[in-house]
Amino acid sequence: MLLIIIIQFTVTFLFLNLSLTGVLTARETTKRINNIFEDRNYYAIQDRTNEELLEKIFMQPDVLDKMNQFYGFLKDNHEFDFIEYYDGHIAFKAAPVDDQRFYYYSEPIFSNAEQERLFLLNQVTVGPKFFQLLPFEIAKGNLFGHADFNNNDATVASVILGHAYQDYYDLGDKIEFYDYDAQTVKRLQVKGFLKKDAYFISRGAGLINLDYYMVLPFKTVDITDEYALANLGQIISQSLIISGNVKETFISISAESNRLKLYTSLNPYDLNQHSLIISDAINAGLRSLLPIGIAVLLFASISMVVSLLSFLRKNTKEIGVHLLAGATMKNIALRILWISMICLSFSFVLATLISNQVKNNIFPDFYQGQVLYYTVPLMLLIVVLISVWPVVKFLRTEISEIIRRKE
Repeated sequence: MLLIIIIQFTVTFLFLNLSLTGVLTARETTKRINNIFEDRNYYAIQDRTNEELLEKIFMQPDVLDKMNQFYGFLKDNHEFDFIEYYDGHIAFKAAPVDDQRFYYYSEPIFSNAEQERLFLLNQVTVGPKFFQLLPFEIAKGNLFGHADFNNNDATVASVILGHAYQDYYDLGDKIEFYDYDAQTVKRLQVKGFLKKDAYFISRGAGLINLDYYMVLPFKTVDITDEYALANLGQIISQSLIISGNVKETFISISAESNRLKLYTSLNPYDLNQHSLIISDAINAGLRSLLPIGIAVLLFASISMVVSLLSFLRKNTKEIGVHLLAGATMKNIALRILWISMICLSFSFVLATLISNQVKNNIFPDFYQGQVLYYTVPLMLLIVVLISVWPVVKFLRTEISEIIRRKE
């Protein structure tokens, strides 16, 4: 009977622990989203050009030259700020870290050329204005300098690592990665580490935590082939624009695109509004799950009390023997209280250990400190209330009734 009670309590506490973790993670996530763009309005370029027409445009013989001109117009314009950004992955021949949160894919892939395993880690590439205009700070080391964006002949490129990489690398360390465009191994040198909880909203990946990313600088090179042209299109669509007059900015961008006979319909995409949509979706999900969670917890609490009372009834004979042997009601009540509290406490500890094993998979960025801050007092309250109830029930029972049951 005790084993069944412990299992029942463990499952209930596990559900409560994971539910609280989900609620707190969602709440912190919405807070992070709202904080990213709280001071300024950020926009992305949204292309609404007809797909058939776009295909014809990019079949033009001089499209590479035109795209270079358009890209130059965006990044060198003094009327607005174009923040270059592109998220993707970086390849390694050997796994450099042992935590799945760093990986773009959970499993390695095979390169087409050599048919060997490659491990893909999260990576973003940024332009010089990224750290100048966005609220990211360095915990250790330095930000990228002018040379990091312009020295294309350097044998070792600079890299800024997310905060979590400090468990694996130090400043100045050289990291070998596999460049499968050049089909060769190249090296990066650690220049700095970002401060913890560097969250960002990407159009491609949604809300990301740069704690688990490698940040590389864009190099100022011309687009010379079709592969680079496709990448440039992605860079333009993922990058950000800050402008004091968004309407005039996009009129200017569209006019330049039309002059070069490229995209025919470029509109502003409000990333602040995008972040609000994500926040609203998270909050709507929480609101819909709240009644279900309350109902389940209420049913589970009642079931736990019923199980303890059932355990008490099944041990009435033993209690009667102790009373006839001279034990007082107080002695018996304390014994019942201790048994109840030990079962509940053991279940709580077991549920906490199990939940910590699964949280990294369900909630990769769960807030352990906050979860403990809420769960420990709540669990202790539940333990006390549920443990006391059988004692109260017992103390209200007449001794004669207990003895009659025993007989």
